[in-house]
Amino acid sequence: MAENLYFSRDTKVFIEFDSVIWEMPVLDGFSFSQATNATEITLAEMESSTGVSRRGRRAFNDALAPAEWSFSTYVRPYVSAGSGTGAADDEASHHAVEEVLWALMAGADNYDTSDYDFDKGGTSVTTHDGTDLDIDFDSSNASTLSTFTIYFVLGAANRKVYKMASCVVNEASIDFDIDGLATINWSGFGSEITDVSGSTIEDTVQPTDGDTTNDGSAIAVGDIWLDSNDSYRLYKLTNVGSGTEAST
Repeated sequence: MAENLYFSRDTKVFIEFDSVIWEMPVLDGFSFSQATNATEITLAEMESSTGVSRRGRRAFNDALAPAEWSFSTYVRPYVSAGSGTGAADDEASHHAVEEVLWALMAGADNYDTSDYDFDKGGTSVTTHDGTDLDIDFDSSNASTLSTFTIYFVLGAANRKVYKMASCVVNEASIDFDIDGLATINWSGFGSEITDVSGSTIEDTVQPTDGDTTNDGSAIAVGDIWLDSNDSYRLYKLTNVGSGTEAST
């Protein structure tokens, strides 16, 4: 019998790209999984002079298949507040909640304040102003797209945190009708799914040197902080100084 129940409505999804983390509101029906590639070895030994033979089979997991993920988001454009914590930029320009996914699909390889660029600050993939938001796919013909990390935070208590590294966007399809809200169905691949719940700390204040994570170990660079004073927003620790607050 299950000891804990995790409701999909409690799940939070965060995307990390170029050392910046965005929260991505997703709808029910999200999924992430990873299978293993197995090789089967069979034994069919000829009968001995005494009439004894050995026959059998064994399966060995020899590789991980690419991880797969999918979720849906509403089409949610908005105008930046222009100032304050979390503002998309310092002007009242048009943006979209799912903008980072569009930019990654269009070939962006870095994020600079409010712009997504290709070739490390070369061609601008996104253009936003007081009128609209434009996504330029001219750079999407790159042989290799930039990767990002997805974090799935499951549950309202006894939270589980899963990390999917080296993700890419494979497909985006838009569904809309007269009586419904427009939604975007996203899907893609990743390299590996890791349970990082043990390397997570939940606290109302930013962790300091000497604090411990859920598995009892001292906080370290790369650990996850869920800010319980801000709807469990996810932060990644980038620096742990002696006696000081950890940088995020």
